[in-house]
Amino acid sequence: SYFINCIKKNHFGYILNVSSITAIAPAASTLTYSATKKYILEYSKLLQAEVRKEGIKVCCLLPGATDTSFDTNSKLPVPKKIKKFYVSAEFVAKKAIHGLKKGATKVTPGFSTKLLYIFGIACPSKVIYLLHKFFWVNKRDSYLKR
Repeated sequence: SYFINCIKKNHFGYILNVSSITAIAPAASTLTYSATKKYILEYSKLLQAEVRKEGIKVCCLLPGATDTSFDTNSKLPVPKKIKKFYVSAEFVAKKAIHGLKKGATKVTPGFSTKLLYIFGIACPSKVIYLLHKFFWVNKRDSYLKR
C-alpha cells in the first residue's frame, strides 16, 4: 500500500505482476504453485479496478513454458521434444514491458501460451488438471523411474 500511495501522488505509473499460465490452466504436478498464480491474477484484476482512476496501469504477466532453470531447480525434467516450444526469458520480458506500456491488463507471451490461455478459458479447471495428470505427470513419473 505504501508503494501504491507513492504512485498515486504522481497520478501515473505502472505495476507489473508476474503470474503464470497455470493461473488459467492448472498443472497437476504443482497445484500449490497454480493456486498462488491464480491469486496473483485475481489480485491484479481487482487492483486494476481500484487504481485505474489514479492513472495507474496494472498488468499481469502470464508466461508459459519459458527457458529458465525452473524445471531443473524444481526437479521436474522436461523432455527435449517439449523444450522446443519454450520461449526465451528475454522474449517474455520484452512482451511484458510492451504490453504494460500499451495498457494491457494481461500478457500471454508466445503462441503456445496464447493457445493454452484460450484452452484454459474454454475448459473447466478440473478437466485441464485431469488431462495434465494423464498426459504429463504419469508419463514423467514413468520416465523418472528409468
